[in-house]
Amino acid sequence: MPKIPTGIESLDLALGGGIPSGLLVLLVGESGAGKSEFCYTVTANVNSMREDPSLLPAGFDLVLPERVWYATFSRSEEGVLSDVRGKFSEDFYNRFTRGTFFREFLTVPSRLTSFQEWVAGVISDGGHIKLRREVFSALARFLEREGPGTMVIFHTLTDFSMLFRKGEEMEFVSFLQSLREICREWNVTVFAILASGIFSGDVEALLISNADGVFSFEVQGGELARRTMFSCKRMRGTTVSPEPFELTVTPDGVELTRLRTLAGR
Repeated sequence: MPKIPTGIESLDLALGGGIPSGLLVLLVGESGAGKSEFCYTVTANVNSMREDPSLLPAGFDLVLPERVWYATFSRSEEGVLSDVRGKFSEDFYNRFTRGTFFREFLTVPSRLTSFQEWVAGVISDGGHIKLRREVFSALARFLEREGPGTMVIFHTLTDFSMLFRKGEEMEFVSFLQSLREICREWNVTVFAILASGIFSGDVEALLISNADGVFSFEVQGGELARRTMFSCKRMRGTTVSPEPFELTVTPDGVELTRLRTLAGR
C-alpha cells in the first residue's frame, strides 16, 4: 500500500515511509498539546514535497495527495490562516498556503459571539439532529466529489461532536464508522482532531478502536518542566513502536525526537 510521507523525518522512518493512503487517523489529546500544529506541519511539508519531489524520502513506495483540504466546523479559513501565521515563520506560512484548500461546513451567525453559544441554542431547540444529518450529507457529497486522492483535515472533529448531546454518543461512533468506510472506498486520507476527555473513557476507547490510525498527544509536567509527548498508538498496515517522541513546536514546524535520542545526548 503506498504511503503518504509526513515530511517529519523521524516519524516517516518509524512508519516505514509515512501513513498508508485512504485511512482515517484520529489525533487525540488535550487542548494545547500540539494537534493543530502537527497538522499544519504535515500540510506545509506535503505542499513542499509536491512542488519539489527531491524532498521525498528515498527507498519507500510513496504517494502524495493531490491537495490538502481543511474541513472546518467552527473555524473560518481566515481564522486558521491567522493561527498559522501567528505560530510559524513567513516561509512556513507560504508553504502552508500553497496547495491548501478550505471548506466550511458550519457557519456561526454573526450575531453570536461563540460556537458553543450557537450549538447550545440549536440543541435547546431540538434542531441539532436535523443539522448534523445535513452536515454529514454535505460531507459525504464533498468527499465523494473532492476527496479521492486527497488529504482532508477535520479541524476539528471536536467541534462537530458538540452536536451530539449526552446519550447520543453511539450515534457519533456510527458517524466515525461511516467516515472510515468512506475513506477506504474513495481513497481519502483523513486526519481528524479530537480533544480527549469530551467523552467518557469507554466511549473514547470505542472511537479509537474504530479509527485506522491513532496519534496521541500528551502534555506532561508542570509549567517549569512542561513537555509534550507524541506517540503512534496504531496504524493499519504498519507495525509501529510504542516508544514516544517529544514534540517541539519551532518557527519552521513541529519536530519529533525519540526519547532514546534525547537520553543519548
